[in-house]
Amino acid sequence: MGRLIIFGVLLLAVLFVCFKLVSKRGLFVIRVRRGRIDVRGKIPGHRLNDVLEFIAGLRLPHGSRVRAVPDGHGFRLEFDGVPAGLQQRIRNYLYLKP
Repeated sequence: MGRLIIFGVLLLAVLFVCFKLVSKRGLFVIRVRRGRIDVRGKIPGHRLNDVLEFIAGLRLPHGSRVRAVPDGHGFRLEFDGVPAGLQQRIRNYLYLKP
């Protein structure tokens, strides 16, 4: 019985490590929910208040998400629920350092 428990714990640990390695870890995530803008992580080269002001000015729809994923030397942006024209404006803003 003890070996079965140890095997189960080890199996869960291995699955957890595999999940963490496979899942995409973002540098930062910007979400719009119920008129609020939530930011997780650190946005390189920008002050948080400036980013919040910029995103608020775009008036993104509820459920919009911008996620930065490490990509070689920097990061690439992934969008969910963000109109195409606004995606390019966000790229321009976040990729250019002030």
